Amino acid sequence: MTTNISEIVALRAEIDRLNAIIHTPHADDFWKAASIEAEFQRQTRAAEDGDKTPAAWFWLVGYLAGKALHAHAAGNAEKAEHHIITTAAALANWHRDVFGQTDMRPGIVQPAAASKPLVRCAAGRDGECSHTECPQIRDGEPVKSGRHCPLDVQEDES
Repeated sequence: MTTNISEIVALRAEIDRLNAIIHTPHADDFWKAASIEAEFQRQTRAAEDGDKTPAAWFWLVGYLAGKALHAHAAGNAEKAEHHIITTAAALANWHRDVFGQTDMRPGIVQPAAASKPLVRCAAGRDGECSHTECPQIRDGEPVKSGRHCPLDVQEDES
């Protein structure tokens, strides 16, 4: 079978288009947003090993719902909506897991991520981080002093 360059370019463009969809937060249509977020979670949170338990899913959903609660109580509707959507997506992935249709391992750090030193900010799209080596979490920031993540730096434009 011969594949020409134009087919490869077209396939790459389609992959890029689909990746752009799942890597862009959507909040205009709840079900669409939850579906896209669920796919994003499957592509970015799957692990090679570990045991996924119903309790791990429960705690993940509770954690995300708690973030939605706090954002809503603080009057931050945009962040609350984001966390509600991520909670719904986690529930969708838990549902898939019940039927053996996902390899996500909530609460289990991938060995590769745990063994490499953290050299850049690992915060998610919502600006929050749960990486075990996060200096913000380790130092009680930004609550303690208001310090921005020291790993999230831009090059000086000199």
